[in-house]
Amino acid sequence: MAFAQTNAESQRIFKPEPESYVRVGAEAYREVREDRANVTLSKQLDGEDQRTLLREINLAMRNVVELGKDNSALELETGSYSIRRHVHYKKDTKEIDKITYTATGQVIARSRNFEELLAFVEAAHEDMLVGSISFDLSTDLRRQVEAEILQEAIDSFRSKADTIAQGLGYEGFEVRNVEVKDSESGSVIRPMRAAAMSFATTADTAESPSAAPPLEGGKQLVKVSVSGQIVLK
Repeated sequence: MAFAQTNAESQRIFKPEPESYVRVGAEAYREVREDRANVTLSKQLDGEDQRTLLREINLAMRNVVELGKDNSALELETGSYSIRRHVHYKKDTKEIDKITYTATGQVIARSRNFEELLAFVEAAHEDMLVGSISFDLSTDLRRQVEAEILQEAIDSFRSKADTIAQGLGYEGFEVRNVEVKDSESGSVIRPMRAAAMSFATTADTAESPSAAPPLEGGKQLVKVSVSGQIVLK
């Protein structure tokens, strides 16, 4: 019986004190000028001979890629490539009048050097026109900014945790279950009038502008957040 009492007493003595948990979150952010432009060059042709259409689309895409492949300031990528079939019926009948096709090809050019990209777009306009333009942050710039503001987020997290601990009468805190989140990538798309021109006309009838549209990026919010549980001590 004495042994049982001693065991119960020891359990009471060594029983851990209940811990007080608080969840804390903090973030740091910075507006950054977008430093990379993404230009989609497009060509669309309509006709009745799909092989001829594809041959011309292929030639245009090949010419554009050849034009920029040796320029280290440019990143080139093949975009959409497709052909659609259209069946035309005689009026008020189900009899087929003719079958036509629409062939489309795209080349995407990316660069942090806007002057080089503009020069490339101007040189390529005989083969392909601007379909769309978007801007974003290059990977290097995003990582650089995130590294700079990460310490700000950490300092803010610790400051909040310290304020909570002192305000509730505790001497300090211990961090548990920390989660760090970087910015989500995104881009601001700015469609240009040239996109409508390139899809509304064929190579035989289009009057391509000799000058490329202006390239001016906006600003993007880069954010880093730190969250987690703290144990008040």
